[in-house]
Amino acid sequence: MVFTSNELALAAHRSIGRVYYWFPDMPSVVGALAERAAHRLGVLFEGLLAYDQSAPTPLILAETVATLCRHIDENPSTVALCLSGNGLLDYGACMRESIVATAGILLRERIPDIDDAEVELVSRTAVGIALGMLRAYLYADAARRALLQQELVYVLSSWLYSRYPRT
Repeated sequence: MVFTSNELALAAHRSIGRVYYWFPDMPSVVGALAERAAHRLGVLFEGLLAYDQSAPTPLILAETVATLCRHIDENPSTVALCLSGNGLLDYGACMRESIVATAGILLRERIPDIDDAEVELVSRTAVGIALGMLRAYLYADAARRALLQQELVYVLSSWLYSRYPRT
């Protein structure tokens, strides 16, 4: 969705001058919105990190995926932002990095002796798989969304089990 600074000022009940007082240009506005969304996502993931350590990995993944899907239901731009751009216009980098960091924390807790390079690789791969499937989730009807959510748990669980059979 494209919007102008005038539309933003109108929606925020502020003057256009006030908008430009706080933000020098529209990319700065979008960047600030993405950072705010990343913060909300980070808070959401903090709750996920307080799980029962004895729970099986597929159960933890199911709760994580369900939480992420609920967030996407309420904030559909999350997936698009996470998959957007690169370089200076990669507005979703902060959100994507928040998800990767959470995946890394969960991975380290499940596999304590894993080295940093492997955590980075596996976390980014898992997040890439998840975002690809969540893109399909975003455009699906309610019945299909439930199937895609379940399938994402199966894909991640089986992939992780094939790498780490003891988890």
